[in-house]
Amino acid sequence: MSGIKKDLALNILMGVLAFGIILVSISRFMPEKEKHENFRISEIEKVQVTGIDSSNIGFRSLVGTNESVYCMIFEQTNCDSCIYHGIEDLKSLQKEGKSCFALLVHDYLDEFKGYAGTFNFSPFYMLKKKDFYEYFSAEHLPVIVKINNGRVKSFRYITP
Repeated sequence: MSGIKKDLALNILMGVLAFGIILVSISRFMPEKEKHENFRISEIEKVQVTGIDSSNIGFRSLVGTNESVYCMIFEQTNCDSCIYHGIEDLKSLQKEGKSCFALLVHDYLDEFKGYAGTFNFSPFYMLKKKDFYEYFSAEHLPVIVKINNGRVKSFRYITP
């Protein structure tokens, strides 16, 4: 009888080891899931934006609420139809009662004020290019980002 118990214990041990080897092999050779790091913001507390009235505002204060905030980030050199489409999307979100703002990546305040004035949209902010490249990571612009409590929840690149 002790021989049968030994064989049974050995068979169970061999089965557990085989199962473990199979799991390790499968997980090792499976392709990795794509992470949603195509857009991210680091050190959100350090990011400063400038309003139309030349006031400096912490980005965190704009997006740090418990409700979702939508932000379109773009450069003046992005395709005009993409920018227009993104602004129209923000207007639609505002009509639905959502909090939204546009963020132009630009270095010159006077140019920013003139450019922002061409759109029938508010609020509009400017982010210095240096700060964009330091704290943001994006495949391309323009992008609409949904942020909740300072964290990126989703994003959508705007294409023609």
